[in-house]
Amino acid sequence: MSKSSPAVYLLYGNDEFGIRSFLDERLKARMGASTDVTMDITNLDGQIKSLEAIQAETHTVPFLSKRRMVVLSHPLSLAKGKTKQGKFLELLESVPASTALVLIEDTVLDTKHWLVTWVKDNPDQAWSQQFTLPKGGAMTHWILDQARALGGEFSNQAAQLLASYVDDDPRLAKSEINKLLTYVNHSRAVTEDDVRLLVTDVNQGDVFEMVDAIGYG
Repeated sequence: MSKSSPAVYLLYGNDEFGIRSFLDERLKARMGASTDVTMDITNLDGQIKSLEAIQAETHTVPFLSKRRMVVLSHPLSLAKGKTKQGKFLELLESVPASTALVLIEDTVLDTKHWLVTWVKDNPDQAWSQQFTLPKGGAMTHWILDQARALGGEFSNQAAQLLASYVDDDPRLAKSEINKLLTYVNHSRAVTEDDVRLLVTDVNQGDVFEMVDAIGYG
C-alpha cells in the first residue's frame, strides 16, 4: 500500500461474502504475497475489544511490511451513544499513515449514518464501499461476471437458472460456478442442462418443509 492510501477503510453491507472477498483479494493482496505479511495483519472484534486496545493496535509499528493492517469487525459496537461516538471518531482521526484500519460492518447503513458521513467528509483520511447482496437480474449478471473472471462462460439462461437455484447466496453461487466450470473443463459455455444436472435448488427444501408443516398441522 502506498503512503497516499487512506488510513481508514469502511466496508459495510449485507453481502458478507463480497466484503470478505474484497478484503482478501484487494486489500490484503496489496500488502504483498509473502506469508510474512500475515504478522502485520491483526483481526479484532469490536464486541469484545475496548477502544484503548484498538488504538494500541493501530499505533503499533509494522514488523515486516511497510504498513500494518488492523481489521475491526462490528465497529459500531464501540460507538453506542454520543460520547462513545465522539471517542470512536477521535480514534479514527488518530490512525497513523503506517496503519490501514479496516472497519467491517455486516449491515446496510443509511447514506446519512454518522460513520458514512464522517468518511465522506474526510476523503484524504478515509474511504468506504457498500456491498449489497445481488438479487434477481443483478445475481444473473454477477454470475456471468464471475464466470468470465474465472476464465469460463455461462449462457444467459444457465446464469438465470443458477441464480434462481442459489437464492441470492453469493458464497454458494461462487462454489457452484467453480464446480460447473470444472465440469465443462472451461472448454464451452455452461448450459441450463449442466445446471440442472449438477446443482441442487436450495428452495426445494423450503417447499418440502412447508408441505410437511401443513401435513402436521
